[in-house]
Amino acid sequence: MTEPFSKRFGVLPKPPQLLRTEAPLKMRSALVRMLSENNVDICVAAEALCKAERKIPPSYLTTSYLRKRGDWDGVEIQLSKSQAEWYEVFDFIEILCTQLGSHELEQKINELFVEFHIGWKVLDGRIETRGDELFESTVQSARGNLESAGRLTAKAELEEALASLSHRPIPDSRGAISRSIGALEALAKDITKEPNATLGQIIKRLDLPQPLEVAATKLWGYASDQARHVTEGVTPNRAEAAFVIQVCAAFISYLSKSD
Repeated sequence: MTEPFSKRFGVLPKPPQLLRTEAPLKMRSALVRMLSENNVDICVAAEALCKAERKIPPSYLTTSYLRKRGDWDGVEIQLSKSQAEWYEVFDFIEILCTQLGSHELEQKINELFVEFHIGWKVLDGRIETRGDELFESTVQSARGNLESAGRLTAKAELEEALASLSHRPIPDSRGAISRSIGALEALAKDITKEPNATLGQIIKRLDLPQPLEVAATKLWGYASDQARHVTEGVTPNRAEAAFVIQVCAAFISYLSKSD
């Protein structure tokens, strides 16, 4: 079956912001249909759902019942808003993806997330925050550059920054800022072969053109003030942390290509 008109021509409505603390009922129903259409074992899915909800399986989700009936009605009932909390839906997805290890399944779930404006994505069995297209492309480019160059420490720091931004119910914005700057600092140390210097000390030796050098210096200063030196009553918000991650990722891609 070909893609529907709305997908082919990109006319799906775009909301003002991505949903991060909701799992809409239509998305839940679409998820069940997608799992069924892709021949996911219904018993495996039911077991993952019960693990996510931390409950003993109801009679309609037992293996014997599911093998006999062979339909997904029970799973859809359990995933409905009256049964599963929004975060349990994402726990279910993460457990199922980890257990099955299917990149194709992850891709289809991510397509559902995009369709229903969900601010999350699945990557290697783990759900993490998803931003707009520019954020995603910038971060993925930085990740790819670091991995291809074997700079795994910097890559790990960038991924920890995303994990911090993904914390719920409250994002760890301070940790996200600190880790993203840490990724940039690790890269800068490797480029200049100065393992004991700070990013602030290294910036002038990175040969950044103006005004990028000034921007990098300001970024370092902001991270030091807001994330590394804690001030009572001052907490960076999620938008600030996401912006810092994106800017650090852009600098990482630029430096990786200039190295």
